[in-house]
Order: sequence, then C-alpha cells, then structure tokens
Amino acid sequence: MNHKLTMAQKGDQVLGEGARPGAGGRESESGYVMAMTALLLIPLLVFAAFAVDVGAWYAQAARTQRAADAAALAAVVWMPNEASATAAALDVAARNGFVDGGNATITVERVGAQQVRVRIQSEGEVYFGAPVMDSITIERFAVAEYILPVPMGNPTSALGTGNLFGGVDGIWLAVNGICQDRQQGDQFSARRWDDGSDLDSCNSDGTYSGNANVNYDPEGFVYVVDVPAGIGDVNVQIYQPGLCSGSTFDNYGANGPRLNVRLYAADDTPLSDQDNLDRAPVANVDFDRGDCSSGIAGDNNWYQAVTIPGGNPGRWFLRVRGISHELSGNSSDRVGGLNSYAIRLARGADTSTCTSLTDPNCPQIFAKDWLSLWRPNLGGTSAQFYLAEIVPAHAGKSIEIVLFDPGEGMDNLQIQSPGGTSMPFRYQQSDCATLGTNCPDPALQTNDSCGGAPCLDVTGRQFNDDAVRILVDLPSTYDCDGQVQCWWKILYTPEGSNTPTDRTTWSVRVIGDPVRLTE
Repeated sequence: MNHKLTMAQKGDQVLGEGARPGAGGRESESGYVMAMTALLLIPLLVFAAFAVDVGAWYAQAARTQRAADAAALAAVVWMPNEASATAAALDVAARNGFVDGGNATITVERVGAQQVRVRIQSEGEVYFGAPVMDSITIERFAVAEYILPVPMGNPTSALGTGNLFGGVDGIWLAVNGICQDRQQGDQFSARRWDDGSDLDSCNSDGTYSGNANVNYDPEGFVYVVDVPAGIGDVNVQIYQPGLCSGSTFDNYGANGPRLNVRLYAADDTPLSDQDNLDRAPVANVDFDRGDCSSGIAGDNNWYQAVTIPGGNPGRWFLRVRGISHELSGNSSDRVGGLNSYAIRLARGADTSTCTSLTDPNCPQIFAKDWLSLWRPNLGGTSAQFYLAEIVPAHAGKSIEIVLFDPGEGMDNLQIQSPGGTSMPFRYQQSDCATLGTNCPDPALQTNDSCGGAPCLDVTGRQFNDDAVRILVDLPSTYDCDGQVQCWWKILYTPEGSNTPTDRTTWSVRVIGDPVRLTE
C-alpha cells in the first residue's frame, strides 16, 4: 500500500485521506506566495543594486589603472629626480580625471634608480547600494622603469687603448682630418667623400668647395663618462691628443688632426642626453700639435684633459673632434690623415685601469652613438673586439648594429654573444655614394656561413664607403648566456695572409622603447 505524506506550513490545513480541498486552502496558498514575494523582493533589489554598482566599480578601476599606467610612464623619465617625477605623475593623473587631494589620493614612490611606482586611491561611486553601504575604496598602482642606451666600449675605465694594458680592447679611438676621404672609415669627420685629387678644395678654415660629404658633423664624437657615487675626483686623460708626426699610430700620413675635448656636466635626467649636450660645456680644451718631442701633446704619453670634481656622480659627456690647421699655406699641410688616441679615467692620482665587474666604484667610459675606431696591424690571425653590453632586460628584442666601411682586408666578421656563440643575423647594405641622401632601403638578407658559424662576408672591399645594417634577434629567454658580464663582441677573420687591420665606425642600439611598465 502506498502512503503519501503532505507537509504544510503553519496556518495550512492538513487534509486527510479522501478529503477535498476547499476555498480556504486556495486562499492560504495565495497568501503564502505574496508573503514570500514580499520577503524576497528586498534582497533581490539589493542584489540588482550591487550588480549596477559593481559594474561601475570595475569601470572606474579600469580608468584608475590606465591613469596609474600613464602617470608612471610620465614620471619615470625624470628619475632619479623625485620632485620632477612626482610633478609629472600628478599632472598626468589630473589630466586623466584623478586629482590628488581632490577626488583621489596619489602617491609617487621611488623603487629604484630607474624605477618609480605610482599608486592612485579613489572612492567608488555608490549609486543604488547606499542604503546598505557607505563607500568603497578603489586602488590601483603601476611600476615603470627605463633602460639606459646600450653602452659601446668595454667594461673597464679606459677605452680605445690599442695594445696598451695588454691590449684589453685591441682598438684605438680615432678621428680623421677634414681633408681625408670619407671612404677611409670615418663618415662624420671628413669634409669630402670621394677619393679624387681635389685636396686644394679643402680649405684651412674648415670649408670645402669640392664634392662634399653629406654626413659631415663638426661636433665630433660623444663619449659617456659614468661616475659612480661616493668617489673623489675623476681625471679624464687622453693618450696622444696632438698628432705626433711620424707616429706609428698615424695611418694616413703625418698631418692628422690634433684634438679638441669638451666636457658636459651630468644632470638629474639620465635618460635624456641631449639636454646635457645643449648646454655650454664646463670645460673646453684644445691640445697643441706635437712633434714627438718630450712634453708635447703629440708624443706617446697620457695628458690631462679635464677633471670631474668628487661628489658629482652621474652621466657626464665628452665631445672629441679634430681641429683643422694649415702650417705653411701649402695644401699638403691641410688636415688629412688620422689621429689615433685613447681615453682613461683616473681616480685621483690612481691611473690603474679598473673594471665594473669587480669594482662598484669604477668609473666607466663608453661611446654614445658611434664608436670611431682604428685597428692597426697588431699581428695575429684573428681579432676579437668588445662591441656593446646587452643586458637581459632586452630579451625578446632585436639588436641593430650599423658598421660603416667595415672589414677591409678581412674575410668575414662574426657577431658573438657573451658566451662566445656566433649568432645568426639578418643584414642589408646601404649601397649609395652619399650615405643618408636618397639611399635605398634594401631587403634584409640572411647571414652567410663560415664553417657552420653565421658570419658576414666582407671580402673584396664590398662595403667600402658603405654601411651594413645587422639585426640580431634576442630570444625571450636571453640571460647573457649565463655569463657574469653581458658584453657582446665582434670577431674578425683575415683574408689570406692579412692581419686584422681596419678603420671603421660602429653603432649599436636595441630596437624598442626604453621606457616600459613592469607591474
């Protein structure tokens, strides 16, 4: 026998077996529905109100995050100047609708020499939930950082020292005279570009009436002097700043240029270099032309150029250029040739070379935009040079290397990562007589192979008076090959019985915005 039990709420009738529901039962059920509806209506309205408010909070949180991102990116370029960074952050936040002390509380915090955190707190609007809550705080933050330009040179306190100090970099810094041909490896210092016999068109006052070099830059080459905090005077010294007639460092004749050196002070915006160089130099030194006699700036010795006073850390800048001269009114005395020189940073009277890899108080000297160099015949069957420091922060980006007039007399050159691996690359040649004017943009080609290693074929002077652009793609897992230092190098392999000898100009940069969000 089946039994059916019926449960009822208080006030309902319990019907026995065989009984028929009457009108009183239907009225009771109707009251039950109305009562339950009334009870549930309030929480349903509250949930609906919360749904509207929560949607508005999400929208406001997104606006807050965008404002924090924009404020952090605007602020970080001023670091480590916290006052300027804060002012920039507050200005950008206000232009995005968040005013500090008004509708928001904004904090700007330095989290590193090149990092800043911006935090924005604001009250979320409460539209329909006001009967059950007073307010809600919405907070978002962003961290931005910038990466300084790629340093070209080596990890020591000296640059372009040839075979001095055991040949740490195996190259000399170099500047050609204004009457030298551009095709002799210096695309910026030479007034003329062709190899003709128009030397008389090169005037002693620095003007040129012949077939001019469109890339001529009278300002010369710029070097970065990175001075750490907490050290005393840094003496900037130049090796052979006045050409020494008959010097073994003079490649293209004895009438190369003497040097002019200008020093520009550091400021509190290290990401921006141009503002330093636009100011007047704090020192401007012309070196005398030497004749190899003792005590003359042309002999093979170091000479004091300028001093950076102690207690002035930061990125200082040197501009080095050749000075025109004419000794006797004879065109043969006009400046052609080459001046090979070196730069070292001495800590007070201590002229020993230090390295940042082991000494945090070691000042550094780097080329800024272009490294103008001369590799003389120092013997050997190959030559490996420091190129640039590429840190792991650049992982996933591409390195752009521009070599002007490279590798004459060489068979090939290779681009090597910190671990010594020859890296694959793509390249293109400018292939135009007046570099920078109506130059085509040829398609990138893949590298050649030298015994299985990626390399660039430079035989037959095929890049004479031309630039070759090389792109190396960094993997997303790039970590300097696990090495302590992150310095990349170039390996030269001679052609036949030649020794590595070259006069060229290099540039290295990482493609991509140096300013980025990290959180």
